[in-house]
Amino acid sequence: MSVKQKHVVRFFDLVQEEKEMTWLNQMALSGWYLVRVMFFVYTFEQGEPSDTRYYGDFKTMKQHDVGEYLQVFADCGWKFVCQQGSWYYFSSLFDKNYREVYSNKQSQLEKYRTVLLTLIIPMVMLINSLLILSRQSERSPSFGLDILLFIVFTLLLIAIYSTIRIIGKVTKLQKSVSE
Repeated sequence: MSVKQKHVVRFFDLVQEEKEMTWLNQMALSGWYLVRVMFFVYTFEQGEPSDTRYYGDFKTMKQHDVGEYLQVFADCGWKFVCQQGSWYYFSSLFDKNYREVYSNKQSQLEKYRTVLLTLIIPMVMLINSLLILSRQSERSPSFGLDILLFIVFTLLLIAIYSTIRIIGKVTKLQKSVSE
């Protein structure tokens, strides 16, 4: 008997982590368990419904540190589910043994500061690409180059929007940490 899978396209921006985890928890209550995330496509496998909690963590690290990082979560009862870039997804049954990981505001603040710093390099690359493409388009206009220019500009707008949202989240967390 084969395992039934389904793919769901869903967009969450970088500061909608709680909303994303709540949605994943609801999927598990319906018997659909996350197995993979690729961009905005979530892949689920069907199983028995359970009260499973999901946690997403953003972590940049060297490959040789990944095992130790995953072990910290395993020691707290969390199972590694999948990874997309620097985002790691974990799950845990919500029962008497359930334990939160990194639940304090200071840990969340550090996570979002890291996300913010990680966004800087792609933004600089997008701005540089936009400048190069616009100069090239002025010298020798072409429809293909205009489409590429539009795509890069759109990605830059998304990056700027995400950065503004993350700055807002960091500011809010800083206030709650200092109280």
